[in-house]
Amino acid sequence: MGRCWVLLLAVAAGVRAAALPQIEVTGDDLVLTRSCRLVIPPGRVVADGNTNGVIQIGADGITVTFAPGAELRGAAPGARPDTLRGIGIRVDGHRNVTLQGVRIRGFFNAIVATRADGLRIEGGDFSDNYRQHLRSTPAAEDGGDWLFPHHNDEQKWRDQYG
Repeated sequence: MGRCWVLLLAVAAGVRAAALPQIEVTGDDLVLTRSCRLVIPPGRVVADGNTNGVIQIGADGITVTFAPGAELRGAAPGARPDTLRGIGIRVDGHRNVTLQGVRIRGFFNAIVATRADGLRIEGGDFSDNYRQHLRSTPAAEDGGDWLFPHHNDEQKWRDQYG
C-alpha cells in the first residue's frame, strides 16, 4: 500500500505542475500575481527600459517556473558585458516566492530582491550578465579594480558592479 500512496502523490504533484497557467513574456514590466510557467520564445530579447525589472513579482506565496529552454535575455548575445543594463526579475516586498529553473542573461542585475523573506531559487543559470571591464593588465594592476568592503553603505556594489 505504501507504493500506491507514493504513486498517487507523484501523479498529484505532476497534475499540479502541469496545471500552472502558461504566460508568454512579450515585453517589459510583466507583473506576476499568481503562480505560473513562463514561456519565452528562443532568441527573444526584452530590455528593461525603465530599470525596474522586466518581470516583477506582485504577490506573496507564488511560484514562477521557467518552461524548458526558456531564457530571459535583456541584450543580444555578444553585447559587451560592461554595457548591460536593467534587471531581469524584481522581487520587492513579497514573501515566500519561489523561482524555479530560471535562466537570465544580458542584464546588469539578473535578480534584485529586497524585503523578500522566504525567497527560494531552485536551480538556475545567471551567467553572461554584467561584468566590469577591468583596467588591470598582466603587466600592471590598477587600483580602480579593487572593491572596498567598508564603502558599501548605500548598496554601491550592486549599483556599480551588478
